[in-house]
Amino acid sequence: MEINRNFYRPEGAEVKASSTPLDRIYRAYNADSIIEAPIVQVQLYGGAAAWKIDLEGIPGYVPFERSGLQHENQLKQFVGQKIYVMIHSVHRKDGDPYAECDRQKAVERLSKEVLERITLSQELEAVIKGLGDNKVYLDIGGGLIAEMPRQEATLSKIRRSLRSEFHIGQLLTVKIVKLDKTTGSVTVSRTAMLPDPWKTNQYSAGDVLPVHIVNIVGQQIYAEVVPGIVGMIATPNTPVELAIGDKVQCSVIRFDPEQKKLRMRYRQKVM
Repeated sequence: MEINRNFYRPEGAEVKASSTPLDRIYRAYNADSIIEAPIVQVQLYGGAAAWKIDLEGIPGYVPFERSGLQHENQLKQFVGQKIYVMIHSVHRKDGDPYAECDRQKAVERLSKEVLERITLSQELEAVIKGLGDNKVYLDIGGGLIAEMPRQEATLSKIRRSLRSEFHIGQLLTVKIVKLDKTTGSVTVSRTAMLPDPWKTNQYSAGDVLPVHIVNIVGQQIYAEVVPGIVGMIATPNTPVELAIGDKVQCSVIRFDPEQKKLRMRYRQKVM
């Protein structure tokens, strides 16, 4: 059974004090309102991939074409999370109700409102919705997705996927660093919210530190001590084969936080 926009309660019909989940679905449908529901799984619906969502015990389905996503393989990344949807239609199968829902329409409405309110340099909380090797995608409110490239996500220069540092559903405090309200493009930064590691760390000559090789330029070798602090290694006279990604032990020669310079002496590889 499909409920159309002209479905209303009859005049004089008694409204129960405690409505049922199906009543609330009808109400959301007729009011064209937005509701929130968790994604249970990805499955076939009408022969195509879709989210199955839980509408207080009544199944709902969001086909990929109504998901608001660009790629079908992104559907799995949202499983277990709550999303905003609008009820597109209500049906029955073998007497049991279910609803087809539309996330794209809901997000378009909410995103527009959020985009109008946000400002450049604004700090806000955001939830990670998607992860790539070098980019993070976050919901900054109402389903409005902002991008966070590697340099804005982490201070670390170690070459590893951002998937190893963050996870879907993680809550972050970020700052808006780029905003184009015409195109709806938003870039946020986590690193802009972090303290300067050159001011929060202190090293003295002779300190022995475990470091990661992050770059090699000719005879110059650079290693990361902590995210945001990269120093140059003075190699020994004897040949040493070092490669990017190696973990080695070094001793501090000079640490200058004002000039943001760190010189180290190579000691040995760390196995």
